[in-house]
Amino acid sequence: MSEKSAIFLYTDFSTHLKNLNFTRLNIEKVFSQNKISKRDAEQVYKGLFLDAVSSFEMFLENIFLGLLIKRYKINKNKVVPKIQFKKINVARKIVIPGSYFNWLPYGNTSKIAKNFFRKGRPFCLIVDDPRFSSDDFNSKLEKIHATRNAIAHKSKHAQKQFKIKVLDNTISLPPEERKVAAYLRGVYRSSPSHTRYEKFIIDMATIVKVLCENI
Repeated sequence: MSEKSAIFLYTDFSTHLKNLNFTRLNIEKVFSQNKISKRDAEQVYKGLFLDAVSSFEMFLENIFLGLLIKRYKINKNKVVPKIQFKKINVARKIVIPGSYFNWLPYGNTSKIAKNFFRKGRPFCLIVDDPRFSSDDFNSKLEKIHATRNAIAHKSKHAQKQFKIKVLDNTISLPPEERKVAAYLRGVYRSSPSHTRYEKFIIDMATIVKVLCENI
């Protein structure tokens, strides 16, 4: 198998996010024409966000397993697998003994990375990147994970975590934007205009890019 640059994973992920954003913009256009309700528009935001986070988790799985089967070119000064496999199916069975692995919260990924890569790199290296501080990196992913769970699960625990990790850490939040869908659609900054959904998407894209660049 010929090795290729991992940066193509970032390109694919970025393209997918752009396609999701085209859908978001189309929904906003239809909403501005009074063809759908505010509730309908907010429901679309939730679906788009779940899609984006699911794609982010799939990226983590693909790059993790791909590094173990030498699918990607590796800078051996940065990334040293402790074990390598010839087939991805074998790697998956060893890394993920069950049918599914929760790559988020990111602590799960960091923990398992230390078992399969020297010093857990590149997955544990990202917090040292100058584009993040450890607190900043962890905070971004905690908010993304808590928001995802608040959409996917209606439990009191999921809603409480969303309040603690997201709502309580948002400055000057209007009361009507304390529901997860309205929160995502709400304005993060006015110049240039960005919704909080877009802010989360940018954060995920940046993390993917940094991981790919550190291989």
